[in-house]
Amino acid sequence: MNDAELALSHATPLAHFGAAPAIDPSPATGVQLQPGDAAADAELGALLTDREQPVLLFGFAWCEYARAVRRLFAHLGVPYQAVILDAPDMQAGDRGGRLRRALARHLGKATIPQVFVGSQHIGGCNETFVAMADRSLLRKLAGAGVVVPEPSDDFDPTSLLPNWQQPTGAGQPMPAAKADTPRTIEA
Repeated sequence: MNDAELALSHATPLAHFGAAPAIDPSPATGVQLQPGDAAADAELGALLTDREQPVLLFGFAWCEYARAVRRLFAHLGVPYQAVILDAPDMQAGDRGGRLRRALARHLGKATIPQVFVGSQHIGGCNETFVAMADRSLLRKLAGAGVVVPEPSDDFDPTSLLPNWQQPTGAGQPMPAAKADTPRTIEA
């Protein structure tokens, strides 16, 4: 690794070579949780129980899955609070990292994004989209006092997922490709 690569590896706190991981995998529980951080745990608790903002999204600014959840909420007209863990205001004192670790302690997993409605954990992007597909998300929103119009019957929530994750077509299998040839979809 050259000096420029090493400097780049140090650009993200706790994500550079040689840094101790914030959360280590553990075969017994899925994650080995670090000791508690009372201030971060208290901030997380306040966010999760805020009745003024019952819909809460923890994500990263660059994350396509968090972006897909934000697009879903925008399409539905759901007011929500986004806690963007890598935002500039979250970098001071490693606030975003500390909140992420508190969230991991709370959930027993460290994946992002994570969605809550009325303090109830919905899950990550996939679970949120499954809950939208079976309409349980709408029921949970209503139960938390967030009423949104019923989407049209032709609304396909998967259309809001990242483009590379879009289905290849209605029941259309991806065309066969020759060895060493990238797969493309004919328009």
